[in-house]
Amino acid sequence: MSSSTIGPRRELFRTAELNAVGWAALAGFCVFGAAAGLAIARFTGIPGWFTTPVGSVTAFTAVLAADRGRWANMHTIYTWTDNLVEVERIATVLQRAGVNVLVVANVADRPALDYRNGDRRLVGRAFRDAGLPPPS
Repeated sequence: MSSSTIGPRRELFRTAELNAVGWAALAGFCVFGAAAGLAIARFTGIPGWFTTPVGSVTAFTAVLAADRGRWANMHTIYTWTDNLVEVERIATVLQRAGVNVLVVANVADRPALDYRNGDRRLVGRAFRDAGLPPPS
């Protein structure tokens, strides 16, 4: 079954595209986390069967959180119309909702919104409330 019939597949990492070396480094970091968990078990008396996998999962989660944080601070430019007044109206609604948004021109000189990826849920809600197609 093709993934296009199900929908687009979400990638694990949003900014990093790991090759074999990157995956090996990530695996090594997880092994380091497991070793740290084992060391914690030795010093605290907590069973190693518990702390070792927790250390590994913690290391992986830290890498994933750093990637998501980096992605959230990246900017997106979204264009859906040629009407500058409409774009400015939505920008005003978003600014009232607390989104730091700018009205810019995209590469085709069409008016567009520039906002952080971390604000995508607020932007999508504002678009749905206005009856407009939300950014994907």
